[in-house]
Amino acid sequence: RPVREAFGVIGQQLGSGANIDLASYKRIFRIIIVDVLEPIIMPPIVRTLMAEAPGVGIECIQPDAKFYEGIRAGTIDLACFAFPIDTTDMIVKPICPLDLVVVSRRDHPGIERPLDLATFQTLTQIAMGRELRGLTNIDKNLVAQGMPRKVGYMAAKIWSMPAMIERTDLVGILPRRFVRELAGNFALDIHEMPTEMPEQFMYMMWHANSEHDPGHIWLRESMMQAARSN
Repeated sequence: RPVREAFGVIGQQLGSGANIDLASYKRIFRIIIVDVLEPIIMPPIVRTLMAEAPGVGIECIQPDAKFYEGIRAGTIDLACFAFPIDTTDMIVKPICPLDLVVVSRRDHPGIERPLDLATFQTLTQIAMGRELRGLTNIDKNLVAQGMPRKVGYMAAKIWSMPAMIERTDLVGILPRRFVRELAGNFALDIHEMPTEMPEQFMYMMWHANSEHDPGHIWLRESMMQAARSN
C-alpha cells in the first residue's frame, strides 16, 4: 500500500501519465473479473501483452463478496463485477450494460417461440448459488413483479451452466454477450426476456490512490475499450 500511495502522489504531480513504454514496462497486475466478462475483455488485452509488452503479466484472482478489501489493501489492482461499491476511497465506473436473455437447450419441448410469460413462469431454472446470485438484481426484480423463479439447480460456476442447460430441460438467465461468446460450443436457443427488466451494468472498481498510476491507467483504459468494442 505505501508504494501504491507513493506512485499515486507522483502521478498527480506528473499529470495523467497514461503513455507508457510497453516494450520495457515490467509489472504483474492482479485483478478480479467476473466470469461473464473474462472471455470478452481479456483476449484483446492478452494479445497486446504478447505482442508488445513481454514484461507485463496479469493474474486473475478468484472473487468473493469482500473483494474490495483487497483493493483497499493494495493486493488487488482493480475489479470488474456486477454491482458497485459505495465507498469514498473507491472509484467506480460502469463498463457495459448487463443485457439478459433466457437460454434453453435447442428445441426445448416445453417452449414455443417466442417465449411467453406464462411459459417462462412454469420452467425450472438453473442459477448461481444464493450468495453470488444475491450480488445481482435478477431475483429482486422478478420477485418485485410477482414472478419468483423456480430454481431446481444452483451451479458453483457460471461456466457450467451452458452445458447443464444443453443436457437438461433447465433454462437459465444469462448475459447476452456471454451466451454469444459460447454459442458455437453448445446446442442452445436464446429467447428474449418475456418481462421487462430494469437496466443493469457491469462495473470497474479501483482505489483512488491508483487513479494517476500510469500503468494502471493503461490497463483500465484498455479493458474499458475492449468491453465497449465487442
